[in-house]
Amino acid sequence: MPHHEPQPFAEFDFDLARAVLEQLVEAFNQLPTGLLSPTLFQHMHRSQGVYQLYLGPDLRYVGKASHLPARLAKHYRTLSARQNIDITQLGFRALYIHRNWTTWTTEEAMIRHFISVTHWNTSGFGSNDPGHNREDTAEDDTFNNQYPINPDIPCTWIGPQTSTAWEILNALEDAKKLPYLFRFQRVTKKFHRPVDHDAQHQLKETRISIPRANMTVRELLIEIARQLGGGWQATQFKGRLILYKERVRYNHGIILWPPDVRP
Repeated sequence: MPHHEPQPFAEFDFDLARAVLEQLVEAFNQLPTGLLSPTLFQHMHRSQGVYQLYLGPDLRYVGKASHLPARLAKHYRTLSARQNIDITQLGFRALYIHRNWTTWTTEEAMIRHFISVTHWNTSGFGSNDPGHNREDTAEDDTFNNQYPINPDIPCTWIGPQTSTAWEILNALEDAKKLPYLFRFQRVTKKFHRPVDHDAQHQLKETRISIPRANMTVRELLIEIARQLGGGWQATQFKGRLILYKERVRYNHGIILWPPDVRP
């Protein structure tokens, strides 16, 4: 057989993802872990980037954001309204990424690299609303099981008033103020279910009296359901609260109102 000399040319494909990841990990390792705190967010500028969340010394989550301080502030609000979490033990590290780079690429590389320790990335943390037709099948995620919502946080943004149930429920649901999911009987762009016109009409016409300021979410929801009258049910799940005109015993839900439907 003829002897083949090594050829002085070959294909080359630069592994950009690996190079970026190696530099990202090195850069993160050089950062101290800061307390997840609104005070610290005020010193950050509005830029895109990637970040790590810690609980105590343990890395729990990696993510990306187009506005780093806003995303971290959202995580702070969400986690501070969960049971079994000491907010003083939450920390973070963050790296700004130049606009010429895509944070999607860096996030994907980080998730693959840290997947064995970032348990919140695969536990349901930050999951989307499954919709009312899946209430009893959406509690499998370990994050909500381990850190259920705290329904006893005060509604500081809702004071004593007399308004329609519709107005108060929309104010309660405000995602910028309520740090977890609350859904009530209406049709949204995401969930197109048959409209109960009588229920919608009742919410828009019934006036509810809120007796005092700083009622907890649980107290406020029970008060609204009580004043709406027969047929309305307020239910608490590990990851959210709902108010619907129904009578349903959920496998994973605790009925807050009416009392005669509680298990």
